[in-house]
Amino acid sequence: VLLAILLLLIYFVLSVLARNKGKGRNLPPAPKWRLPIIGHAAYLDKDKPFEQIDKWSKELGDVMTVHF
Repeated sequence: VLLAILLLLIYFVLSVLARNKGKGRNLPPAPKWRLPIIGHAAYLDKDKPFEQIDKWSKELGDVMTVHF
């Protein structure tokens, strides 16, 4: 169990570092926080996912990057 937790922690740290390294990739803007593996899907409401996407589009513009 300790090994699994350690591996998840290492994966999370590496994904944050990789995300920061890839900021100059010429992608449209994206919401600030995303989770490893599932991306921004965790922040979407199950019944009304487009309401959150609409809020993001008002903040970021019509063209944006959303990771799923």
